[in-house]
Amino acid sequence: MTQGFSLIPVAALVIGLGLALYGFRATRHALAPLPKLERISQRISAGVFDERFTGIDTQHPLSELCWCVNDTLDQLEAYFREVETAFKYHSDGIYFRKALPTGLRGQFHSNIDRANVSLASIAEQARLQLRKHLISSVHHLNTNNLLSNLTSNQADLTRITQE
Repeated sequence: MTQGFSLIPVAALVIGLGLALYGFRATRHALAPLPKLERISQRISAGVFDERFTGIDTQHPLSELCWCVNDTLDQLEAYFREVETAFKYHSDGIYFRKALPTGLRGQFHSNIDRANVSLASIAEQARLQLRKHLISSVHHLNTNNLLSNLTSNQADLTRITQE
C-alpha cells in the first residue's frame, strides 16, 4: 500500500470554503438594510420623519419590512402635518381649515376626526367671544348715547320750564 494523494479532502475543503463564502455573502446581503433601519429608527426617536428606504429590491427578504417602515413614516408625517397646519390656522384666528384625514388609516384617521371636533369647539368659542365683545361694544355705545340724550333732555326740560 502506497500512500497516495487523495483529492477527496481537498475537494471537501474547497466545497466547504465555497459554501461558507456563499453563506457569508447571502447573510451580508440579507442584513444590508439593517444599518439604514437603525438610522431611520434613531431619526424617528428624535421626532424626524423625513427619511425613507429607497431602491428597495422586491426580492429581498426584508423588502416588506422596508415598505412598512416607509408607509408608517408617510402616515406619521401626514398626520402631524395636518394637525400642525390646522391648529396653526386656528391659533391665527382663521377657522375654516380643518385637519384633512384623506389617506390616513386607523387611529391616525380617528384622531384627526377628534382633533377636528376640538378645532370646531375652538372656533365656536372664538365666535362666542366675538359676539360677547360686539354686544359689550353696542351696550357701551348705547350707555354713552343714553347719557348724552338724558343730558340733552334735561337741558330741554330746564329751558321749557324757564320759558
